[in-house]
This record gives sequence, structure tokens and C-alpha cells, in this order.
Amino acid sequence: MNRQVTLFVPGHPTPQGSMAAGVNPHTGRAFVKHDNRENLLTWRGRITSRACDKWTDDPSEAPFFVALRFWFRRPKSHLGSGRNSHIVKPSAPLFPMTKKRSDIDKLERAVLDALSDVVWIDDSQVVSVRKFKRYTQPGHAEGVRIFAQELNDPTGLE
Repeated sequence: MNRQVTLFVPGHPTPQGSMAAGVNPHTGRAFVKHDNRENLLTWRGRITSRACDKWTDDPSEAPFFVALRFWFRRPKSHLGSGRNSHIVKPSAPLFPMTKKRSDIDKLERAVLDALSDVVWIDDSQVVSVRKFKRYTQPGHAEGVRIFAQELNDPTGLE
């Protein structure tokens, strides 16, 4: 039997991967850290917490298929004004592709790392990923919908 989990994690999807280098002014020692560490830790913690609520077994040792759908709130500039403030302008882009909306691989990395030691032991067990970035409809929550399924028979992926 292939165990699976589906969950939605509300919040602003935060990428993982960009690192910032610096020098401690007090010690003179060099260091490297995530450039958005506080937001990343909050986002990953929210994902881990939701996953713990849904995946009640021990972390699996099986390979996994994962589907991720990231939802971003549209900027106000994409919407009409006044009584049309809920209507998306025809000129608005269909997909979030700006640097502010981030690289989809970095968004994926944050989610997969957050699920390590909860759903699977290590994210290296993820052998197939399907991922999307979309804008929400006005009034809907941004976040990520996660579907993860153990793969006992890899023929379903081909």
C-alpha cells in the first residue's frame, strides 16, 4: 500500500537557497547564513507543524512522488480600482514570474527540507516532483498545497 499525505499550508511561500556571507564585526570571523532566515524558519516551521498533524506514522524509508502548488497573492497593481478592486485586469500576467515571487526550485527546497524527519527521513528520497506557481483569486489564501505519496512501484511515473 502506498501511504500518502495531502495538506495545505497557508502563508507566504518563502524560498530557501540564497545564502549571504558576512563578517562578524566583533570577532572578525566569516559566516554564511540564509539571506531571509527568519521568514524561512517561520515558513518551514509552519509546514513541519501541518505535516506532523497529518502524517502520524514514523518517517518513511520509501521513495516518494511529490506535487507542489504554490499560491501567491496578486499585487494590487494587477487589480482594478474602486468597485472593481476584486477584478483582475486583462493586462495582468497569468503566472508569478518576477524575482520577488522567487525561483520555483528554491520554493521546492524549503518544502522538501521541512518534511524531512516527518514524512520521509531525508528529501533525497523524493524521486519525482511536479510543481506549479499560480496566483490566487482575490480573497483566497496564499500558501502551498502539498501532495506526497510513497512509491512502491515506480512504473506509474513513466
